[in-house]
Amino acid sequence: MQYSIVNYKTVKENSDFRIDAEYFLSKYQKLEKFLFTKKTNNLNYFSDFIKKGIFDISPSNYINDGGIAFLRSGDLKDEFISSNEIIQITQTSHENEKRTELIKNDLLMAKVGTIGDVAINLRFEKLNFSQNVIGIRVKKEHKPISGFLLSFLNCLYGRNQINRVLSGQVQQKLTLEDVKKIKVVSLEYSMQRLISQIVYKAYTLREKSNNIYSQAEQLLLSELGLLDWKPKHTLSFVKNFSATQEAERFDAEYFQPKYEEIIEAVK
Repeated sequence: MQYSIVNYKTVKENSDFRIDAEYFLSKYQKLEKFLFTKKTNNLNYFSDFIKKGIFDISPSNYINDGGIAFLRSGDLKDEFISSNEIIQITQTSHENEKRTELIKNDLLMAKVGTIGDVAINLRFEKLNFSQNVIGIRVKKEHKPISGFLLSFLNCLYGRNQINRVLSGQVQQKLTLEDVKKIKVVSLEYSMQRLISQIVYKAYTLREKSNNIYSQAEQLLLSELGLLDWKPKHTLSFVKNFSATQEAERFDAEYFQPKYEEIIEAVK
């Protein structure tokens, strides 16, 4: 069993008058002491704005092509926003909400779902985002170290600051003020640039890997004669009872003809 003893003065001065035990866990107190010994800047120092996205937008504004990427919390499952399910909104909708526009090297943080997940935009020239996402527009002079900011926010010292303000709440939520006050340790600028360059290189290598994998997949499908094949779900078909005995399966889905087409192609 672990416990911490905290005097009333500490509660009153350093915790926005939080009295829940989780807020004063040993790991959070160690984090606070560590940050106190380092030179830090609040995240707000590096940003032009930190704000929530578009509050209410009708699905009628969604389009398939030629629009502006519109990110939701589920799109931040990895730090490089590699999801293939990102929707787009019309140019007009984006212009009407230009105040929340983000560009390359800006950051986004999930406000729901896996709260606190941070991603960097290295993919889109410009984008917009939903109310369940917090957008961080990085100041122009700090964009060269956006990769460092991403790394810090996703590392132990960044995530635990987020986890601490979330702890003890019945319905976890992350406020803009919480995000603005995240303390970022100040390293030598050369080190911040180096960390950022490694992040950018990781993104480039991942994109290259995805392209090579796609080429390999296309080559395989071409050799199998399945390059243009599209599976069709058949509503009704007939199978012999002997087939079910052989497969030891009775469910109709298992015997869908589309699966047999693939097996025959591989044979």
